[in-house]
Amino acid sequence: MRGSGRVFLIEQYWGTAWLLAGMDAAAHLTTVDYHEETTAIARRFLGSDARVTFQRMDGIAFISSCHQQQRAFDLIFADAPPGKFEALEETLALLKNPRDAQRAS
Repeated sequence: MRGSGRVFLIEQYWGTAWLLAGMDAAAHLTTVDYHEETTAIARRFLGSDARVTFQRMDGIAFISSCHQQQRAFDLIFADAPPGKFEALEETLALLKNPRDAQRAS
């Protein structure tokens, strides 16, 4: 991802490293996983990267909190049931509309 894009990943397994590898220094990744062990492993190997924030919580709860905080993302990679099979519409609603960005410029 080029520029200061915001990326949201549900599930912290291999996807975190793959997404970070394709991001430039201005982009930011928020990754969410419910499992304590997976989160600890991801933090151990990737926690020194300032471009990533790790959240250990339920994916649907995180999606709801994003709506309450009016957060939006340029890219959402849902590799777990929350966001992929559960709360799909709520997750898609968190995507920024590229047409809005075009109108603003």
